[in-house]
Amino acid sequence: MKHTLAAALLGLTLAPACHAGYTASTTVDTAAGSVINLAPFVQVVDDPLQRKTTQSTPSALTDAQSATADYRSSLYNLSGSASAMAQASPGALRLQAAAQGATNITPPAGGTTRAFLSSGGYAYAEARTVDTMVWTHSSGATGLVYLDLVVRFDGTADVSKNNVGGWSDGYAEYQWGFNMPWGGGASGVKAYSWDSSDVVRDSTSFGNFVVTVPVWLGVPVDLTMWASATTRANGYSQCDNCNFVVNGAAAALGDYSHTFAWQGVQAARWADGSAIDVAAVSGKGASGFDYATAVPEATTTAYFLLGLVVFGLLRRRSSTATA
Repeated sequence: MKHTLAAALLGLTLAPACHAGYTASTTVDTAAGSVINLAPFVQVVDDPLQRKTTQSTPSALTDAQSATADYRSSLYNLSGSASAMAQASPGALRLQAAAQGATNITPPAGGTTRAFLSSGGYAYAEARTVDTMVWTHSSGATGLVYLDLVVRFDGTADVSKNNVGGWSDGYAEYQWGFNMPWGGGASGVKAYSWDSSDVVRDSTSFGNFVVTVPVWLGVPVDLTMWASATTRANGYSQCDNCNFVVNGAAAALGDYSHTFAWQGVQAARWADGSAIDVAAVSGKGASGFDYATAVPEATTTAYFLLGLVVFGLLRRRSSTATA
């Protein structure tokens, strides 16, 4: 009894103030420039756009941006684009980032040209949520319990290139994690890029993650969830007195716009190891969400569709240029 009381007092001492806070931010940057016939550098740039939003109320936050840069002439075509979306809400983070860069040199019929073209896009999105929850049992019991908590994470990376005489580079990465005091949490990163060949770097398997966490019934505890998405893509073309078409194009899409979500309690046990009926457990957050349950599946967002459109346009433009 003394040990139980001491542990309960320790839990109360470490208990945070109840609150729910959310952050969501995006950054996009694009550029398209050229050096033509060794003339001075000509560049059209969308200045980096950055917006950070913080709100300490129990409601969702969304931040979305897009940017484009283009250079057009009868011989040279360049484009760069980027879009990013970040959304934070109780128990769920939704992120999407897309970037593309494409260049094309088409010498006049029977003639030659000299040029260096460069274009690209960069997109970054991040989101975080912190929610204070209080776990309770329907009987009103107090004390230490062990919860098997589940979080689902699924992501999609797609990096492509289409080079004919030119070259390109692309990159897509996700990072994510969640944690609670007194132990318990998971994190991971997945990156896809290419150098001379396609390379996949993956330090985690996406899907459901089950983590056992000790909590004190009736004592507030913070849950922190965070994630970020980064993409970049650049296309380059160089022609030195050539009379053939040169293309350099790349696109990168990183999406988990609806897939990083809390899945609730899978199992629960008292400190002595005896099972607890999960239906009797509740984890009400300051946001109003009950963490004993799963976040509803989200519908596809317009931001995700925008990213796919950007990605599809590059593929169509590249295939047309090389046809």
